[in-house]
Amino acid sequence: MALEKEKQVMTNTDTDVDAKKVNPTSSYNNPDEVLQDKSLSREEKIAILREWHYDALRLQESESENMSGGEPDRLRSVSNALLELGVSPAKEADPKAEAKSSALNRAKRYVTGAMDTIRGKNKAH
Repeated sequence: MALEKEKQVMTNTDTDVDAKKVNPTSSYNNPDEVLQDKSLSREEKIAILREWHYDALRLQESESENMSGGEPDRLRSVSNALLELGVSPAKEADPKAEAKSSALNRAKRYVTGAMDTIRGKNKAH
């Protein structure tokens, strides 16, 4: 019976952490509060801050396209919190962002060049 209760508590804690990862602003007012949360392990803090970082990056991209939702820009404060945990925000890639591989860029340039040639834009002189 005690093992069942302990397992349920662990599951509830895991669910809480998962909920915090999905929407950090529903649980925290700022990234420093994540750092101060003693109920989280270092890895859980990093996971929550990474999600917040990805959200902040997407928000910044939306604002540059004039599609802001009124949320405050927290990219700097989230980046600073990640740095305090020894994680470089510059190396963090958004898993939901489009792939930007060099092979993809080369293929795009090749296709664009081929289409320009077909259309007569790249005529040899």
